Amino acid sequence: MMPWHDDPFLLLPGDGLLLLDDAGLVLHADRFVCELVPDAPTVGAPLATAWPELWRSVCAQADAVSASGPAEEVVDRVGVPVSCRIFRPDSGHGVVVMAPEPQRSMVGPSAVMYDRVLRSVNESIIVTTAEPFDAPGPVIVYVNDAFLRESGFTWHEVIGRSPRIVQPADAPAETRQAFRDAMQAWRSATVEIENVRKDGSHFWVEIDIAAVPDDTGWFTHWVSVQQDITRRKADELEREGRRAMIRAILDSLPSQSVLLDGEGRIVATNEQWQLTWREFGQGAEPDWTGVDYLAACLKAANTTLGGADDALAVHDGIRSVLGGAATSFGHDYEMVVEGTSLWFHMEVLPLRGAEGVVVTHADITRRRTVEDALGYQSRHDLLTGLSNRDAIRAALEECVASARPCALVLIDLDDFRTVNDAFGHHYGDRLLEVAAERLEAVVGLDDVVGRMGGDEFAVVVRDCAPGWDPSMLCDAIRVALAEPVDLDIVSARLSASIGVVAAPPHPGDADAIIRDADTAMYVSKSAGRDRWTLFADDQRLSARARAISRDRVSAALAAGEFELHFQPFIDLDTGRTVGSEALLRWRDPVEGLLLPGRFLSAIESGPLIEEVGAWVLDRALAVQAAWQAQRGHEQHVMSVNVSPFQLGRGRLPGVVADALAHHAVAEGTLGLEILESAVVTSGAGAEAELRELHASGIRIAIDDFGTGYSALAYLQSLPVDGVKIDRGFIQRSASPRGARLLRAAGELARAVGATSIAEGIETPQQLAAAQAAGIMWGQGFLLGRPEPAEDTPAACRVKV
Repeated sequence: MMPWHDDPFLLLPGDGLLLLDDAGLVLHADRFVCELVPDAPTVGAPLATAWPELWRSVCAQADAVSASGPAEEVVDRVGVPVSCRIFRPDSGHGVVVMAPEPQRSMVGPSAVMYDRVLRSVNESIIVTTAEPFDAPGPVIVYVNDAFLRESGFTWHEVIGRSPRIVQPADAPAETRQAFRDAMQAWRSATVEIENVRKDGSHFWVEIDIAAVPDDTGWFTHWVSVQQDITRRKADELEREGRRAMIRAILDSLPSQSVLLDGEGRIVATNEQWQLTWREFGQGAEPDWTGVDYLAACLKAANTTLGGADDALAVHDGIRSVLGGAATSFGHDYEMVVEGTSLWFHMEVLPLRGAEGVVVTHADITRRRTVEDALGYQSRHDLLTGLSNRDAIRAALEECVASARPCALVLIDLDDFRTVNDAFGHHYGDRLLEVAAERLEAVVGLDDVVGRMGGDEFAVVVRDCAPGWDPSMLCDAIRVALAEPVDLDIVSARLSASIGVVAAPPHPGDADAIIRDADTAMYVSKSAGRDRWTLFADDQRLSARARAISRDRVSAALAAGEFELHFQPFIDLDTGRTVGSEALLRWRDPVEGLLLPGRFLSAIESGPLIEEVGAWVLDRALAVQAAWQAQRGHEQHVMSVNVSPFQLGRGRLPGVVADALAHHAVAEGTLGLEILESAVVTSGAGAEAELRELHASGIRIAIDDFGTGYSALAYLQSLPVDGVKIDRGFIQRSASPRGARLLRAAGELARAVGATSIAEGIETPQQLAAAQAAGIMWGQGFLLGRPEPAEDTPAACRVKV
């Protein structure tokens, strides 16, 4: 159990909220709990039955959290570790089910800055959940220091409690009703109320409340800003401080938002506003400062707004709040962008103590167009709007169950990852959207087109006529995808590898059909891509043969046929061995010593990669511990390669920690080598794991530097200790241009405080080039070949 102290917010958008009574009955479980936890507990159910591991943790920590505030614990749920934050609300017990980091609304440096800004302002700020609306009611998830000073409470006394903690029991009914009316209508409100401090003294405050939606339009939190009424007429410095606070909150809002002055001119826009303009705006993005927003609204009636009525309503509503005739204004309106209808909810909130308003625009298109949003999401891909894998499978099952002649066409975009890595996920998403549009345009009206995941699509062709020929549909798909796609910075062309299965009379269920279509698709990809293949039984036999190869590798691991060889790193200034790289080898009883090129694909294509990776790490650290016990090698660095398939799964930091716990090696002497492309393809989860590993003292090195698409970006954003310069730089170092590039790579490493390592040094001339370029460490056959472990690390083979 870890005390909660790092995160200023008890609960962020994307986290789940679970409220219990003292007996452990579930009083409230919001939609995020249901999304994050399989078979989540339901309202009225005993937690001890629905999730016994969590109930035991809640009971064990009840006294501790009452005395010291919320605490964090990882709780098992159906074999999956779930991060939970246990706290004490008014209802009895409370649990926050924390979303994975990529799903949380504020993480990393932005959360720290957000907290610093909120803590620095003079007004009291309270953030509560939007749910549950009725008993036991919202809970406080954040308060700033000003609130604590003003109320006299401590942090852990209010976090998780009801906001009524500062309201007297005899608060006027009309005041409570004002809060309730605002919350029922999801609108902002300004209320004056007499509050009570912890010591029992009373003070009057003016409270502004506003609902904060997430990017789907779902309201997740209420933000309450309260100010002592006697200070409303503060001097100009205090007003500027409040304006700075509002700008900070503006930048943190997930919706498109602008800050207007008293005349309706734009003072500031937030990042979401700018992103939306770049996506839908026409022409270059203007400098928004000083733009007359009210005039722009009226002008939009003839361009994007639904019509003159909407434009006039928005104009008049903002003007009424600016003029003080209304305390807030809310309005739903339609925008037509490139023929697409989008719906937004506008909320206009006045500034306190200064002239101006904040205008937020939450996208509520899905809420307006889909009656059951959760049901829609469960069967549709959110990026493309197509059916998802479950819906495709259901369509197949329906056809198989009714014996309707049908076919499955599986479509995998060729080289999609190359474009995604080169230009970023924004352009990758755009390619996927274009591919979806083109597939919908060529399939039949009765066919089901969907996205299976990643860059893979599928078409279920229903009611195939006898003798159905797939060539017409497959060729139409290939022609449609081949049309150029304008990505602003480049024109891209798509191709696809296609696998087709006809069923019935195909035997088996929907999953079997999908597997066979996948097999046929890989036949197309192996044959050169941009083609289609009709499934045949012999293809299934080939797939089984590949699985047997993986079984052979698994048996070799169990039989102890794997071994490690170690190639030294040499300090190019002193000639001393400073470290070694652990390299995997397979000593096959029949074929002899095999290099990874013969068997690595069989490992990485299945679950073996983590098992082999753990074995390599354990064996390398055992050798490292023995070497460091020898005089002169106490700080020897051991470097272990990490496969892209080990990253982003959330288990690598634990595997490394377990291995280090079994072997006594010097702190900071274990290094992990990560392919530059692996960080790109593994996503935000991989970045989080690497930061966690680095924080625990593990050296992180980028391998094959210079061969990927995002070298500079990842050197800037990741905690990199070493840069292994690809051997191609050494091989081209004999030319003047090659020598300059090698020096530039070394200087780039030094610029980020990383050790530069040149690999592939095989001749004295290449060694001299690396030294002249200022490279710090070298590796290659000239300096030392990979060899089995001896009593001490291998020494340099030549004079440096």
